[in-house]
Amino acid sequence: MWQVFFDLAEATDQEISQRLPDLCNGDLNLQHQVHKLLAANHTASPLDRSPFEAISLPAAETDLTGIVLNDRFELVEHIASGGMSVIYRAIDKRRVEARDRQPFVAVKILNSKFSEQTEAMTMLQRETRKSQALSHVNIVRVYDFDRDDELCYMTMELLNGQSLADRLDDERRLSESEALHIIHQVGLALAFAHRNKIVHADLKPGNILIEAGGMVKVIDFGIARAYRNETDTGMITTVFDPATIGAMTPGYASPEMIEGDDADPRDDLFALGCIAYELMTGKHPFDYIWSTAARAKKQKPARLGLKWRHWRAIRKALKFKRNQRQESVGHFLNALGLSERPDH
Repeated sequence: MWQVFFDLAEATDQEISQRLPDLCNGDLNLQHQVHKLLAANHTASPLDRSPFEAISLPAAETDLTGIVLNDRFELVEHIASGGMSVIYRAIDKRRVEARDRQPFVAVKILNSKFSEQTEAMTMLQRETRKSQALSHVNIVRVYDFDRDDELCYMTMELLNGQSLADRLDDERRLSESEALHIIHQVGLALAFAHRNKIVHADLKPGNILIEAGGMVKVIDFGIARAYRNETDTGMITTVFDPATIGAMTPGYASPEMIEGDDADPRDDLFALGCIAYELMTGKHPFDYIWSTAARAKKQKPARLGLKWRHWRAIRKALKFKRNQRQESVGHFLNALGLSERPDH
């Protein structure tokens, strides 16, 4: 089904009508499913369009403000909603009892339909445990994963700041110094995660938060994929089904991610290359279309006034084949003239 969807994602309505029956080999049920996905995709905004959003059910519509999860986390304020979760500011009663000066945490409550998928829940719980080990200044801390009756949730560090997506809405192109500062800190977070065998797998401006003092935090490593180092035969690899979870955003996803290949650190590098280009030029390198579609069109980003050093580094990170990108995020940072050490 997904291959047919990808083949027709950029097609006109007339082309879809002509090609859909043949691509589905006359299977009317398959045609109906693909048509529903295409219709949902075509009504999404160009910036947010995703083949997986069509089957992602909305987060809980009921306002849960005021409830207490497991007699511990009191939800006091709705912060944000997404396709698979809703996030609340919450008071941790244990912190209150301990007279902690910072009693607030963020609680991400998962979509109820998502929670019913036993295999997906098991995978996410496994990845949450791994993400707890990612103690880095540029990565949001994940505290725990739990369930209260039918509500499954994650507790995380509460951050106060602006997402990079909102920052770009306010000002499409950032100064070179600010752009490099953000790229540097995101790169440090990714490099640390990769050393711990974790690939983010959904890096995008909406998953990058800029705090008031300029500190940059990468969020949502809780749904990241584990990857197997080829020399580490004992490593257990978790493979998410993005069609079920809706974890990817094709505007920043590498062709390999969209096509369902095992996750690799160079997928995060591709996403970081897209973000770096966007920060420094004010435009997305492929006009927000999927990288698979850009590859099919042999689309190449323009230099748009970038310094040669920056242009060479970013252009390489945006290659459609993994083996043509830099070997690692660290190599990318070095190519930009940035250290692999913190700049704060």
